[in-house]
Amino acid sequence: MSFDYDLEFAGHRAEAHNLTRGPVDDLSVTAYDRSDGSGLQIDLVGNPELYRPDGLAAHHRRFLALLRAFIAPNAQERAVGLIDLATEEERAELLAESRANRLKHHETTLPELLAAQTARTPTTTAVLDCDGRAVTYRDLDLASNRLARLLIAEGVGPDWIVALAASRSADMVVALLAILKSGAGYLPVDPEYPVGRMAFMLRDSAPALLLTTTRVLAGLPETGVRTVVVDGPETAEALRHRSGAAVDDRDRLGRLEPWHTAYVIYTSGTTGTPKGVVMPTGSLVNLLRWHNDDLPRVPDSRTAQFTAHDGLRGRSRPCTGRTARLGMSGRRRVALTPVYRSGQGS
Repeated sequence: MSFDYDLEFAGHRAEAHNLTRGPVDDLSVTAYDRSDGSGLQIDLVGNPELYRPDGLAAHHRRFLALLRAFIAPNAQERAVGLIDLATEEERAELLAESRANRLKHHETTLPELLAAQTARTPTTTAVLDCDGRAVTYRDLDLASNRLARLLIAEGVGPDWIVALAASRSADMVVALLAILKSGAGYLPVDPEYPVGRMAFMLRDSAPALLLTTTRVLAGLPETGVRTVVVDGPETAEALRHRSGAAVDDRDRLGRLEPWHTAYVIYTSGTTGTPKGVVMPTGSLVNLLRWHNDDLPRVPDSRTAQFTAHDGLRGRSRPCTGRTARLGMSGRRRVALTPVYRSGQGS
């Protein structure tokens, strides 16, 4: 790019034209002052392998709309987030598409999805962990109901956060579902995280409880969070006196709503301090119903799950009629989950 635009060649003035700033990977916006009195120049350049001419023209129109919004009479009183960049045609198209694909997530909850699947396939294996322990839908439902009632007795309810630090196992799935049934949101704390990251997450999210196992407990940082060891003798004794009946809003400390927290997942923190992102229960139900409608229903097939210990997106498959096989592949944990079983109402 040139920086001197006052050019003369043997007394003849020349006018400079910037053709391009060079190759771009995606889309670039470059603003510069030509310093020749002609004012600010803005170049919008797109990679031709990614953008068609009509697509770049649409971006050009949106950018001009943004600039016009900044010089409008009431610009100083208007928040940037309220500037509408979509055209009338684009807005109509987006609204029509969103209405066509809308799912009525408010008609059910995550605990109700599991209860419905348990009623359809009570003796089907829901979880098979790396120790060879097989848990049916009925047993998974009963165990998570008992633990959920214990959590409620401990003061946990809708929109509270409960941290879960456990290796991948049947106990982890039971604890996860119990948190959901109590109405609380789940904070995954991977035992393989650095101690400093675990301490930050527990301090920043301020969970009401921390659920863990005897195997993981010794490696957790001291944070002062009340801790329940789900496979410990004291918890086992407390659960013996709890009912395995279904938990609903009459048992919870409040009504479970679609906007209540399903889980909190923290960003990596590679560009700064990790930040907690909240997933509402209604959005997660929407995701699971989409899986149920769109993913192929091949009997007993399995899909490899390589995601980290990062929330309910991959852990709630038993809610929708899938068996979760939790195993090990070398040092990397892998979860294998069959696709929906056909002919079983899932």
